[in-house]
Amino acid sequence: MQQKQFMVVTHREWGPFAAHVHREIERAYEEFDGRHGPDPVATAMAAGEETISS
Repeated sequence: MQQKQFMVVTHREWGPFAAHVHREIERAYEEFDGRHGPDPVATAMAAGEETISS
């Protein structure tokens, strides 16, 4: 994406790579210290509100 390229993978052979990335993301969420408080957009979306824009 940094090189302005984006790829959508559709074959199951990519599954292990995708799982690895998802585990890294989940670990980052678990380790987040919350120093900036909750994200109001994520909180609103979890409550069923539509996306927020200004």
